[in-house]
Amino acid sequence: MTPTARAAADWAAGPARWLLLADERRELMSLRTPAEFEAFRERFWERRDAEPALESHAVAAAYFARVADADQLYGEPGVRGAVTDRGGVLILLGPPNILRHRQKRVPALGRGPSRDGARSTVQMTEEVWVYLTQDLPPALRARLRDAEGPLADISVTFVIEGSGARLTAGKDYLRLARRALVSDNSSP
Repeated sequence: MTPTARAAADWAAGPARWLLLADERRELMSLRTPAEFEAFRERFWERRDAEPALESHAVAAAYFARVADADQLYGEPGVRGAVTDRGGVLILLGPPNILRHRQKRVPALGRGPSRDGARSTVQMTEEVWVYLTQDLPPALRARLRDAEGPLADISVTFVIEGSGARLTAGKDYLRLARRALVSDNSSP
């Protein structure tokens, strides 16, 4: 693998994974020179700049701040926080308006019934992040309206397992949020 291909793969495997669209991922993997990689990253951020005439680069600024927050809050053993599921949701949607923890008993997989015939269960902890519709970015609200019809608050759910968490519900919202970050003024 060339140094440029390695750098592009490392970048795509890092926190940028949450923002990359499928066509961008394909293009990224075809780059051959450091200059191509740098030009790609410039175009990548330009596509997400709602007002290219301004120097603000609000999406990039929010991204880097959220990456730092995710690294601090959601690191797991051997994994930086910004590449965990909770880190990805934080990067794409920001901090939730409401955070809920709940525990419930679920059937234990791989275990048969107990002596009394009851199904074995285990305690599971879920973390639910709720986002109020009115606080979502307008571009995401528009995509949600197109995909789901009348708007309602959205939530994502994680199962807490040991020192980590796994996203179990809400993946479609992340896909919509990723797409909503790409400005209409950019080419698809």
